[in-house]
Amino acid sequence: DGKAFYSCWALQRIIVDENNPNYCDIDGVLYTKDMKTLLFYPMARNAVETTDGSGNKIKSISYEIPEGVETVRTKAFYKCSDIRSLTLPSTLKTIEEKAFFRCSISEIILPDTLEAIGKDAFAYTALKKIDIPASVKEIGEYAFYDCNSLTEVVLPGTLTSLGESAFYSCNNLAKINIPTSLSIIPYSAFRGCISLPEITIPGSITKIDTSAFASCSDLTTINFSYGLTSIGSYAFSGCTSLPAVSFPETLTFIGNNAFLGCKALTDIHFPSYLETISEYAFSSCEALA
Repeated sequence: DGKAFYSCWALQRIIVDENNPNYCDIDGVLYTKDMKTLLFYPMARNAVETTDGSGNKIKSISYEIPEGVETVRTKAFYKCSDIRSLTLPSTLKTIEEKAFFRCSISEIILPDTLEAIGKDAFAYTALKKIDIPASVKEIGEYAFYDCNSLTEVVLPGTLTSLGESAFYSCNNLAKINIPTSLSIIPYSAFRGCISLPEITIPGSITKIDTSAFASCSDLTTINFSYGLTSIGSYAFSGCTSLPAVSFPETLTFIGNNAFLGCKALTDIHFPSYLETISEYAFSSCEALA
């Protein structure tokens, strides 16, 4: 397990006896014997000194995961901040929890064989854009948390599970699609995406959960669709640039503080069959008259 070497910051390589029946190493990187699972990348392996665009000296590592590998194990590249270029194999199926947590990669191509992205897998990375292939069915909690360089995400129409806080605090995210394969936008999924100007909620979505789009301060347009029945607590709280909302006729519930502090909100269209507007749902919407 990669966690066995947690916080071994100066570790440069792992050497495995060739007769070991369970493990092997390839140039100091730890794999299972069958080479189907990458277990651990030593944090100080093969870093070279170079300069960034501003002329500052930095350490840099490029690595290509070999073909045949199907799983990148939990914390395999955890906090390998010198990793700046990474190539994934066409055989990869699973990226486990915190696999690339706090790596410095700015670009990565996910293969068409990938099925699952684990919790915190790419959190705090320098990714600028990510295309999730159609093979991916599951994105875990906090998978892209605080990826502040991320500007665009393309989610596939085959995605069936989006984890809580998956894109929380992606400050520069300006474009995101919500696929029709999802039925719920989960807790804090896009909370704090302060550069997001517009979202379209497809008809497959029946519930927008608590704080899903809270503090999206640049949000000016929400395109709701027929089919939505519930908007959770604080779902759009702090969306201070939002001028108007028009709810679909299917909506029956608006949770407490759902639009708290939407200071630019002047126009609301309520549906005919709305049953519940919870307390403080539109509290501190100062422009409402």
